[in-house]
Amino acid sequence: MDNKKKVMIRGVMILLAVAALLVLSRRLVTDYGVSRDERAERESLLVNANYIAGLFGKGDDEITPLSEFKDRYYGMSAQFPMLVFESLMGDNLRHLFLARHIYTLFVCILGYLAFYFFCARVFGSRLYGLLGSAMIFLYPRFFAEQFYNIKDMVFLSIFMMMLYVTYLFVESGFKRRYGLLFTFACSVATNVRIMGCIFAACVIGYMWMMFLRDRKDLRKVIFTSLYILLGMLVFIVILTPATWHDPIHEVPNMFRAFLNYGRWNGTIVFMGQVIDKTRIPWYYVPVWLLISLPIWYLILMVVSAVLLVRGLVRTVAGKEDLFEKIFVTNRYVTLTLAACGIPWLMVAVTGATIYGGWRHLYFVTPAAVVLSLYGIKYIIENFGKVSANAVRALVIVGLMTQLIWIFRYHPFEYVYFNEAGSLFAADFDRDYWHMYELPAYRYLVEVNSSITGKDWFSVETEGADYFKWLLTEEELAKVNTDMEDADYYVASYRGIVGNDYQVEGYEEIKSFVVNGFKIATIYKKAQ
Repeated sequence: MDNKKKVMIRGVMILLAVAALLVLSRRLVTDYGVSRDERAERESLLVNANYIAGLFGKGDDEITPLSEFKDRYYGMSAQFPMLVFESLMGDNLRHLFLARHIYTLFVCILGYLAFYFFCARVFGSRLYGLLGSAMIFLYPRFFAEQFYNIKDMVFLSIFMMMLYVTYLFVESGFKRRYGLLFTFACSVATNVRIMGCIFAACVIGYMWMMFLRDRKDLRKVIFTSLYILLGMLVFIVILTPATWHDPIHEVPNMFRAFLNYGRWNGTIVFMGQVIDKTRIPWYYVPVWLLISLPIWYLILMVVSAVLLVRGLVRTVAGKEDLFEKIFVTNRYVTLTLAACGIPWLMVAVTGATIYGGWRHLYFVTPAAVVLSLYGIKYIIENFGKVSANAVRALVIVGLMTQLIWIFRYHPFEYVYFNEAGSLFAADFDRDYWHMYELPAYRYLVEVNSSITGKDWFSVETEGADYFKWLLTEEELAKVNTDMEDADYYVASYRGIVGNDYQVEGYEEIKSFVVNGFKIATIYKKAQ
């Protein structure tokens, strides 16, 4: 079979896989509610869009002016396509948010595809590409949040796209056409989250290190570095409407706002204590990774790290070129570890505000996967058949276990803790976005008539009742969330340590339990 046919078949298979995921999404998208941040993200999008419309004399005076908007610097570049939904669906919030969820999933699918190509190229086999993307897609927290986490999951996806774009740029020998793609993609990543600029720092740093070693192409290195920096500056201004009226002053203001974000003043449940943002320890993220990444990921990461360090030690002992080993032979493993590790170190050192589990740093997961793939390949190629089969079995069993877990606890995948972490899950944040509201409503619809004798009910929740935006008119008629002394009270365990929670005047009738710990409880008014 010639190469053209192979490429065609591969393309068709990829398209079929994407289509299958989108068909699956059609069945699953209505299982998840609306998260707390989605309303704010939609508001940011509309404020930015209204500013642009105002430049053409078509703005809406009832929408907050962009210059007065508290989140005016938040990057909307990845969300601008959703303005199509606003135009087509108008005030139909149910259709609008379902469409937003499918769009979020679509962006995530693009990220999985990019990560597939990156891993396949780096490790020399499509099997490693499939395994790498499967380890991201079938991580339970991501499986749920890929539908509604428009911030962290979208940035994770763009981060994975950036890994592949960076690979193409480096492999091209830093050719200008790939440089334009890299610069634009890096600008989008930085617009979505400031950590996206790490790719520019890594690439420029890599070019200069190679120059210092080889003493070649100084003019090209200088030109490419300036091309990236100045190009990003231009693209970031284009992608951020809040900077348009005064880029010289607003771009620095934007970066200061990102670096000094401190408006959030909530509490966090961490290791059995309720703490505020000033008490977040440096080991906050490592602990979260230890309790919420699958154990077999952690095993592979440790083994891979040992193998990597052992290889470096042998390189030094054998008086081989250590620079060559790190920045040439394993340059893309080094790139991934640096792009993921440096931002976390900055967060730990600066004490940046992190809350809602470790979602702000979901983008470090590709480093865990790439490190694991390095170890898997090394063992298969350099150890005996027994070790190779053992690691294959670990991967197969691990992925199957995750798939079973997803089926068993759907739609609560977003509170996944590994088997060890589940023992202590009640001492950590659980459902911090109140996603339990929609499943709680559906449960009450089933049991209410037998409890109250009515075909409707009143309920009070601890969330913002955004679940109602996904209900049909018929479903909305069955629930009232505005009555005092409601028939039911639904409580989450946000800001609560442990599994015991009492509501005065109410008695427990149902708890949503995931792998031994509660994430929400429904109470009925006592008679």
